[in-house]
Parts: sequence; structure tokens; C-alpha cells
Amino acid sequence: MRILDHPNIIKLLEIYEDDKHLSLVLEYCSGGELLDYLLAHHHLCEPEAAHFMHDILTSIQYLHKNHISHRDLKLQNFMFEKKEHDSVLKLIDFGLSAQFSPENCRLTTIVGSPLYIAPEILAKKPYDFACDLWSLGVILYLLLSGQPPFKGNSNHEIFQEICEGKVNLKTGIWEEISREAKNLIEGLLKLDPKERIPIDKALNHEWFEIMLAGGKIESPLRNEEENQQMMAYNCIPQTTTVFKEFDRNAESNHSFSIDNSSEGMENKRDSEKKKMKASLFKKKAGNDSLKEDEIFDEKNSINLAHMI
Repeated sequence: MRILDHPNIIKLLEIYEDDKHLSLVLEYCSGGELLDYLLAHHHLCEPEAAHFMHDILTSIQYLHKNHISHRDLKLQNFMFEKKEHDSVLKLIDFGLSAQFSPENCRLTTIVGSPLYIAPEILAKKPYDFACDLWSLGVILYLLLSGQPPFKGNSNHEIFQEICEGKVNLKTGIWEEISREAKNLIEGLLKLDPKERIPIDKALNHEWFEIMLAGGKIESPLRNEEENQQMMAYNCIPQTTTVFKEFDRNAESNHSFSIDNSSEGMENKRDSEKKKMKASLFKKKAGNDSLKEDEIFDEKNSINLAHMI
């Protein structure tokens, strides 16, 4: 993270390490999460959503050019720098990010957050940084409608919806949203990652040209009168409720990681070996007799005889 230098990405200032802890000192953001902002406003009008999405896309473009895939893009991982009208968004939480080779980007670990995860990750196939593009499509859908594109009463149901890839862009609020906005969402939410709109092309999409033609609007903390005026532009009534998946305690809001690679299996075996080795040395130091099944772990096929 220290090599990253972008106005829309959180800065790592210092690292402190001792025998038990690794502490990261990060840039302080006091303006709250983009999720909280959406919950307060129910949904965003198109000019405001375009303002936020342009900043979000530029941050991801920067990451991809530096061969980094974030892999956990969601509303909770974008924070406002401060509680002022000229605040900018900052991308945070690189705990699930991965560096990739520009010649061969093949990631295998199953990571993400249920509402935002790309279908190729769920399919347990090797994937690349295009998984971030899918998550960006979900974020844009959420900003404009206040509801996730893929719904369900459980993660399993949500995953099924994601793998089918059917998105409602015709009824309800979508009847009032521009053709250009829906076109960009469709380009980002392609089931085939190779067919997704490249991030450079997304940044130059006609939707941004139209919505940002008058310059970027002030955000995020307008006064109430300004809020009412902005809500009146190309937006549905404020009585619209945000979907229940935004419950912070809901399972669908939590990131997860399942290592699906041979490298991950080797790391797990190494970890098991270290634990067993420590236990055996402890027993040997105490002059305890060692049983055969303690020296050879049949489950993990680990023989520690040479270590003792």
C-alpha cells in the first residue's frame, strides 16, 4: 500500500510491528462510509451518482495499472475524507487485494462480499481483475436504485441470482433512469468477464460526459434544502426503502475468503506442520514419550520424525 499514491485511495502512513502485533497507521477519514450516505438519501440522482462513480473508477483504474486487484469493492469500503462539501471518496480495506502479473493474471482464491462478488469467482474458476468491474456495476446499480441487483433470503439464493446474471433495468425506478446509465451498468455486469467494458472505456462512457457536463457537484454533505432539490431531479420519492440486505449484521454484508489454490493448500500444510512440530518439541522437552500417531499425521500426510 505504501507505493500507492492516488487522491481517491487511502494512504498508508506508517507500520509498527512487535512480537505480537502489526499496526498500520492510515490516513484519517472522518466523513463516514458511502453506504451510510446512500442509506440517508435512499438513492442518488444521476449527476451525483456519476460524480461518485467517476472518482471510484479512477481509483480502480490506478490500481489495475499497478497490477493490483482489490477484490472486495463495496459501498462500505469507500469513505469520505471529511464532513465538508468538498470531501472526496477514499477507497479503503486492502485485506483481500492481490497483486498480479501483467503477463498472466490468474487468481484463484474465493474472496469477496456476497452482494458484490463476481460470478467467475463463485464458479471457482481462475479469474483476473475483471472481477472488480463486476463489483463496480453492482455499486452503480445500488447508487441509482437503492437496491442490490441480485437479491435473496440467504447467501445461497443471492449467489444463484448472480450466476444467472439477470438484472432488472426496466421496471420501477429504472423507468426514470437514463438509457446511458443502464448501458454502463449492462457493460459492467456481463457474465463473461472478457465481455465487460474495460475500465478506460467506462471512464469515457457517454453517461459521464452528459452528467458531468456542468462540472462536478458539491458533495457529500449538502444542507437539507439542497438535498430536496437534488432528490427532485430524476429521482424516485424519498419514501423508497433501501433493501434489507444493508443490515450491517446481515451475513451478506461480510467479506469472506476461501483459498481455492494449490498454493493455499501448501500454506495450510505448512501451518499444520509448524503446529505439530511445536507440540512435539514441547513434549520432548518435558521428557514425555511420543506416540507413533503423533509423529505421523495420517490426515495431512505429514511425517515429523526427521524433526525430532
